[in-house]
Amino acid sequence: ISLMVLPEGGDMLDGPQSAATLDAAVAAQLAIQSVCWPVEDDDYAPMRSADWIFARSNVISRAARVSGAQRVSVAGNSIVRAEAAIRGDLARVSIGRYSEIGAGAVLKPPERLGPSSTDADGLRRFYVPMTIGSHVRIARDAVVEAAWLGVGVRVGARAVVGKAAIVKDYCVIAADAVVPDEAVLAPCSIVAGSPARVVGSVSPGAIAAWPREAELLVRRAMSATGPKAA
Repeated sequence: ISLMVLPEGGDMLDGPQSAATLDAAVAAQLAIQSVCWPVEDDDYAPMRSADWIFARSNVISRAARVSGAQRVSVAGNSIVRAEAAIRGDLARVSIGRYSEIGAGAVLKPPERLGPSSTDADGLRRFYVPMTIGSHVRIARDAVVEAAWLGVGVRVGARAVVGKAAIVKDYCVIAADAVVPDEAVLAPCSIVAGSPARVVGSVSPGAIAAWPREAELLVRRAMSATGPKAA
């Protein structure tokens, strides 16, 4: 994907501020590029039935680890790749349409603390449901413990999204970024670094294009065999 993404305000400036503005735009562009799958990760070779489970228009690798499957719901036309782990045994995990969970990624509902009259420390630990929106792409080896990922969110490789974080629609979390626990990311934010900080915002053109792109990628992955995306 090639996008020019500018920091808030959107205009290049003359004088001393121009270099800082350009640096911010470059940082945002690099964050965008980091969530685009590298060629070696775009494994769209024909999906053989021996390696994949085709269920209700979803494609799930037989090497994926889905715990508590009765509490994991996938709306349809989504892909869960090899070695991905979804912890439905802890709490409900809901995934929207045309989303992709990359190889080795972990979806773990967030742990919370509440008062208890029976535990020795006066606290009890419990897990709350996780919701993943439609057209979401989570790259390989990312760890997500968020309570909510909105529509069109992109999470880069090896990124960590902290416990109970709220990531609103069309956010981009760069590769290797670390989003703190209970953080709230505004819609269309581009974040990078550890701890993650806002480096730009997603352009309106990208917002319009990403859902269609996500659908095309899923259709491409499913085209050789198995169900056709509706």
